[in-house]
Amino acid sequence: MPVLTISRHQQANWNLQPPEAAYVMCQAIKEYYEETGIQIGFKPAGGLNSVMDALIYYTIVKEVLGDKWLTNKYLRLGTSRLANLLLSEVIGKEVKFF
Repeated sequence: MPVLTISRHQQANWNLQPPEAAYVMCQAIKEYYEETGIQIGFKPAGGLNSVMDALIYYTIVKEVLGDKWLTNKYLRLGTSRLANLLLSEVIGKEVKFF
């Protein structure tokens, strides 16, 4: 079961929690794992808006939690918005496939 974050909808154009919050959450996940031996996942709220967003969260998880968390079971990235943006760029018009 992943730890889910809460989107910050009150701030315009900011759907993901800041990377600093993700770092703190990953630290908490790591401490929990070290104390209990139970591995839980991480999923940033709000989905991804760019490839850079994906790289930022991937890197945080890799550096704090390690390669063991780099699976679809323990790292959940909401990519439907990103996939639609990429498809829209390729096709040349807005696509809402996902």
